[in-house]
Amino acid sequence: MVGWLATPLLVVGLGVDSVAIVTRYHARPTLFVTEVQTPNVLWIDVRAAKAKIVAAGLTPGAVVEVGPHEAPRGIVIGQGPGPGERVVLGFEMRLYVSKGPKPLNVPQEAKTVVVPKVIGLTLDKAEAVLADTRLNCVVRWVPVKDTPRGIVTGQAPEPGQRVAIADVVRVSVAEGPESKQ
Repeated sequence: MVGWLATPLLVVGLGVDSVAIVTRYHARPTLFVTEVQTPNVLWIDVRAAKAKIVAAGLTPGAVVEVGPHEAPRGIVIGQGPGPGERVVLGFEMRLYVSKGPKPLNVPQEAKTVVVPKVIGLTLDKAEAVLADTRLNCVVRWVPVKDTPRGIVTGQAPEPGQRVAIADVVRVSVAEGPESKQ
């Protein structure tokens, strides 16, 4: 398009969300060029960044995932060109987006617990100990005459074994005579 040559001279609207259009006209006809200032899209969600780029009269370009990075996944951690640089209207901006933090390498021991001894405890106490250890309890009532009712007489897995968190410990509980405790 033939028009007047536009070069930087005047900055309009320097607010955070505004677009700065900068023009200066020469006395001879030439191509019309409009420059805009690139918005700051760092540390915002990639979708919001693309909307801000379009609102500035620019084109969202390639999105490059970078990581691992301490920023959450999908957050813009870099842009090209940088914030506040002047470019031609419609210029394509590149975004560098976080892949998120590096997955934690949790040792196997952190995913397991040691089975506590609950034999000889009351059922209520045994259930509380297992819950505190982050284990589930399944009760099987067994006929035992010489052990008071409600006392744990056996367990599986055995005390001291390492099992996954939330595994089940099966306890045998005496149906015997009422406890005088």
